[in-house]
Amino acid sequence: MTNVDGYLWTIPDAIGNQVKVKVENFYDSAVSAVSNGIFTIKGRVVVGAPNGGEIWKVGETRNITWTPYGSIGNVDIYYSTDGGATYPNKITALGGVLASSGTYAWTVPDSIGANLKVKIESITDPTVKGESTGVFEIKGTLTLTAPNGTETFFVNDGTNITWTKTGTLGNVEMRYSTDAGATYPIGNVIATGVAATATPHAWTVPDAIGNQLKVKIFLLSD
Repeated sequence: MTNVDGYLWTIPDAIGNQVKVKVENFYDSAVSAVSNGIFTIKGRVVVGAPNGGEIWKVGETRNITWTPYGSIGNVDIYYSTDGGATYPNKITALGGVLASSGTYAWTVPDSIGANLKVKIESITDPTVKGESTGVFEIKGTLTLTAPNGTETFFVNDGTNITWTKTGTLGNVEMRYSTDAGATYPIGNVIATGVAATATPHAWTVPDAIGNQLKVKIFLLSD
C-alpha cells in the first residue's frame, strides 16, 4: 500500500514502467491533476520455504515454496552456499516455472553446508526476486544396515558392520551400546577414522555378553 496525497492505495497488478496517477474532481472532470512524471509498478516474490533454520538431507525431495504478487510470468530458482552473497547454482530448467504455481519439488543436492539460501527470480526482470530470510542446512545421511536387530553373535565371531550413505561425507566412528542405545561410551569404540565409503567394516564381536546391544555410526565432523 502507498499514500496518494492522504489516500491509502493498494497497488494493483498493473505491472509496467509508464504508470501515472490522475486525481479528478468527482463532480467536474475538468478539475484534475496528473503525476508530473511516470513511475513503475513491479511484482514481487516472498519465499516461504526454505526460509531459515531448516535441515534438509541430501537426496530427499523437498518443496521450495513462495508467494507471488502480481502477474510476473515464469521464475527461475537458484541456491547459494555462501549465505546469499552469490547464487551460482540454478535449480530450474530452461524457461523456469510458473510463478503462480508457488511450489517446486527439489531433489536436495550434495551441497552439504550450513549457510544456504534459495532465491526466486523473474526470468524477464531479475530485479523482481525474493530470497530466504535466513540460512538453512543441507546434511548427508548415514543408515546402519547391519547389525540392525534380532541377530545373535558369539564372542570372537567375525561379522560385518554395513551402512549406506548420502552425500560426500568424511570419516566416521563406530561404537556399540550394551544398554539398548541409552549410552555409547568411549570404551566401546569399534573403529574410528574410517572412511564413510568403507562399508562393510569387519568386526570381531567383543566379550560384551547381553541382549541389549546396538551399534551406532556417526560422522566425526558432525
